[in-house]
Amino acid sequence: MTNKKKIVIAILCSLPLLFFFSLPVLAGFELDYPNLPNLLAPTNDSDIDEFTDYRVKFIIVVSGFVAFLIMVIGGIRYLFSVGNPEKMVGAREQITNAFIGLLILLSSVLILETINPNITTSEIEPLEKIELKEFEKVSPIPTAEFQSSLHTELPFGKIIEEKVLETKASVPEEERDKRKSRMDRIKDIGNNSLALAEKIIKANNGQPKGYAQDLKEASKKCSCGQAKPCCENPNPGPGCKNNLCTSKPYCTGDPCDQVRDDIQKTEKENLKVMYEGTEIPQTDPSGNSKTIKTSLRQEQETAAREIRLIKNEIDKLERAEVAMAKCPLSALDNLSDVANIKNYYNQRDWFLELMNYWPEILTKDDWATFYCKTSGTLWEGMFSSLVRGFSSGQNPLFFEITGEKPLVSCNVDIPVGEIIDRARRTGYKLVERLEMIINLNEELTKATNELHTLISQCSSQGPSSDPARAGCFSVCNKTLTKCIKSCQGKPCPDADIEKKVQEIIDIVEGKPNKPADEDKKDKEGIRDVATAKKKTKKESIEDHDTREQIGINAVVDDVVQGVLRDLGLKVRNTMKKCVSDTQAVSDPFSCQESINTVGPNGDLIKDCCYEEDWYQNCLYQCYLENGEDDQENDKYKKCLHQCQLKVAEEKNTPAIAKCLNKVNFYCCNLE
Repeated sequence: MTNKKKIVIAILCSLPLLFFFSLPVLAGFELDYPNLPNLLAPTNDSDIDEFTDYRVKFIIVVSGFVAFLIMVIGGIRYLFSVGNPEKMVGAREQITNAFIGLLILLSSVLILETINPNITTSEIEPLEKIELKEFEKVSPIPTAEFQSSLHTELPFGKIIEEKVLETKASVPEEERDKRKSRMDRIKDIGNNSLALAEKIIKANNGQPKGYAQDLKEASKKCSCGQAKPCCENPNPGPGCKNNLCTSKPYCTGDPCDQVRDDIQKTEKENLKVMYEGTEIPQTDPSGNSKTIKTSLRQEQETAAREIRLIKNEIDKLERAEVAMAKCPLSALDNLSDVANIKNYYNQRDWFLELMNYWPEILTKDDWATFYCKTSGTLWEGMFSSLVRGFSSGQNPLFFEITGEKPLVSCNVDIPVGEIIDRARRTGYKLVERLEMIINLNEELTKATNELHTLISQCSSQGPSSDPARAGCFSVCNKTLTKCIKSCQGKPCPDADIEKKVQEIIDIVEGKPNKPADEDKKDKEGIRDVATAKKKTKKESIEDHDTREQIGINAVVDDVVQGVLRDLGLKVRNTMKKCVSDTQAVSDPFSCQESINTVGPNGDLIKDCCYEEDWYQNCLYQCYLENGEDDQENDKYKKCLHQCQLKVAEEKNTPAIAKCLNKVNFYCCNLE
């Protein structure tokens, strides 16, 4: 049998199987199924059993018909193949194969019925119906029976005291002998840089003058007389040989031969100051004097590291301030509030967690800490009333003034916002001072290297304009008996050296302007940045000095100490006293909560300011002023109030003069 015939037979045989598998799919469509002998076609209303029974019997009938058809075709082929043995054998094989296939088909029915009669009858037992049980609905936990709360700590006081403006008092006692505080390290950078710079410009370590002056004085001792004219050379040319007193105009030799060792020694000392490291006095963490080895480059690197660290701490403070400003007023609690809530929750086995946003900062019941409710079940009803003594959903501080005495007076302010602002600006001032130290150290290094280059130009070579250079030249005077030969001129660029030394001094000491230069600011020096005290405008006029800057030491010793003092006295102590005062019912409230109450100055609180440009400018003008222990001598408060009065007058808006800090709190008495 040829391959083509085999393919045809395979296709014919596969047709019943194709129909077999397509029936279940076609059963879902409206089709007319053929009726066969003793086999009724199913309808669209027939169930799956009828479809399956029809499918099995249809396959048997169709397969038997196909086998019979193949046998008939084989018989016809056999009749027409007489005389051709090969075709007769093929036709006989076709008839035989078809007969065998028919026997297998009929036998399969008997085999299936022997194994399981249900296979041919397709009687499928119905599945057991699954009864779904209704689960009892569990009612949610009533809020009256269970509460949970998550409070995020905002330890602005500890961030200021232990991170941004860390002093020796804030360093743990067990670490004080091992490391310095941030403020002490920053002071060391300024003082070390100044000590290094002084080695270059002034007498130090037995030197008659600073290294720069030493180089200048040494250059003045360089003389063309220490060089030799070219006509004294062994082979200067025919002029000298013939005693005609003619030769090349230049000189040879080192005009600084007598001071060359001093110059090289001084330059090496300068390199130590700038790069390699030299010894300077300093104090250890315990306050004892000692000697350390450092350089301008090392102080620059140390300053850059401290700038990065203090900026990270300022970022924490700013995030704490933003969180306080954005936390809903009803969700912002102080230490006393949290203690009351904790006791109330513990008595009822409720859940309360205080989340420490900065794990390295331990509050230890710090009164300069606020807590913002950030998660947990909502509890504003009787729980907030319990803590603050308010009725549910009401705030007695917001009421209309009727002309009678208000029920609430807020006579003591807790300057939280002002302290945070002063601490942040003070931190940035120290960053600005350290950046200035880095720049000035770089300028000093560059100018000192340029001075070395100028000293190296002291030469016996003749004068030159490119590169610019002084120099020596030969002078030969002919007499009757001999030729007088000498070198004359200036071997060093004295004017440029003098100018460069003065530039170095100005970098260290600063360069004040003349009174006429009112449009220009004075150039600060390393000494100014490290040790200058803030001058008043009167002092600046008297000194013909326009400087209004402040040195690192003054910032740390005065401004930082003032901020930390006010943090303790005016925030921590006042906050604690406010909530523990037994004379009257009192509690700290934010500026917004205190509107329409009697403020600390005796006037009604009408508005709160913070983001306004004019208010930020006033804060900037006053943050370096130190507050005093009592309100009357509080320079910071006076400065801020005077600034507001001036702005109110300029803008013709009297309310500006009485606008209070939005992030401040006020101790209010509830009568």
